[in-house]
Amino acid sequence: QEDEVTKDDDESIMDTLDEEDIVVFQPTNTWQRVHPGQGVPAGLHVRLNLQTGEREAKLLNKEVGDSGGPSKGDCRVFSSTELKRALKLLKDEPVGQAEVGVSEKDSRQQSFRSMEELRKDFEELGLFAEPDSAVMARLLEVINDTKSLLEVRRHALRELEYHVHQVDNAQDLVKLGGLSILVRALNDSMPDIREGSAFVLGSALSSNPHVQVQAVEGGLLQRLVVLLATDPSLPVPCLPLPLLRHFPYAQRRFLDLGGVSLLSNLLETDRDRPLWIRIVTLAYDMLWEKVKPESQWEHAEKVERARQYSAISLLPTLWQHGWCKRLPALLEHPDHDAREKVLRCMAELMRACREEFLSASGLQAALERLQSEYQGLAASEQIENEPEGYFNGMLYSVQELQKQFDKLSEIFLPNA
Repeated sequence: QEDEVTKDDDESIMDTLDEEDIVVFQPTNTWQRVHPGQGVPAGLHVRLNLQTGEREAKLLNKEVGDSGGPSKGDCRVFSSTELKRALKLLKDEPVGQAEVGVSEKDSRQQSFRSMEELRKDFEELGLFAEPDSAVMARLLEVINDTKSLLEVRRHALRELEYHVHQVDNAQDLVKLGGLSILVRALNDSMPDIREGSAFVLGSALSSNPHVQVQAVEGGLLQRLVVLLATDPSLPVPCLPLPLLRHFPYAQRRFLDLGGVSLLSNLLETDRDRPLWIRIVTLAYDMLWEKVKPESQWEHAEKVERARQYSAISLLPTLWQHGWCKRLPALLEHPDHDAREKVLRCMAELMRACREEFLSASGLQAALERLQSEYQGLAASEQIENEPEGYFNGMLYSVQELQKQFDKLSEIFLPNA
């Protein structure tokens, strides 16, 4: 007696099928029509006959042996009872972990493969990823080859600059001898190569003390001084000034080599607004670093850096080269970013430059104009629900400088 499926939903499904509906398509090596509702096994060629509009299927060529496939019409018909029994078995005995012999944990582990396994697979397919260090080594060879085409070397410099933004890659650049290659390239006969090399160096030096130390030992500091003195065509962003950031030893050597004098001369010529903005910003950063050490440093490192910064006579050097007289005039510039840098630098220099600031014609009037202007702009920010906006910060900077200026006036100009 045949086993019966007792579940109502199974019976309702299977009762709708008759013997004709559940005929399984039996493929051969020739195209055959697939009747509506007929199941097609996986792994066959299936197509839509555009002439008849019917769906057809056949065996893959490699699956048909010399003896040929089953004859057309050789189909097996399953009774509804057989299909019901199979459906009951599927529902009552689902495939579980015990059947496949793999635990959930093992299954997850099999879903992930180690990088070494993936790398081997990619290598077999010719799709392995080249390490950044290998890429940089090839780029450095191209840059160092003066016989290469100019455009090829320029492209190599652009690609190298992209890589050295990462701290680890910048340190690998040192291991590959890249610093010496780039420093030599600063003397290249082609301006584009000099510019690109300086740009790469600036990116590699940014916030990377290890590279900064190696760069100083490799002679970059001296080359920077030469660039400031002899290469006015070099664009401002390409000057490797990041060499001096948070590096008191380099700053002291820079002063000893006459670097502030060169910066002051460039500030005087005012040949390029971005240039003097960057120069003023650098001076402010160096002044700020000296009085405000980074909070992430340990106590011992703070003490050591304070000792190193104490050996830098930056304020007297700036005063000696006329910064106290030049800065007030720069406040007249219409660019807000330029004003911001000047205001900050003047605030740090206020006591050292008190005589020059107090005697500067028009400084008081300039501060009053800026205060009035930024009050209006800050009010607009308030209307736009930006109480902590940029112009509110500018207004605060002007007011703080005005307070310092008024206090100095009371002390040194009591009858004014």
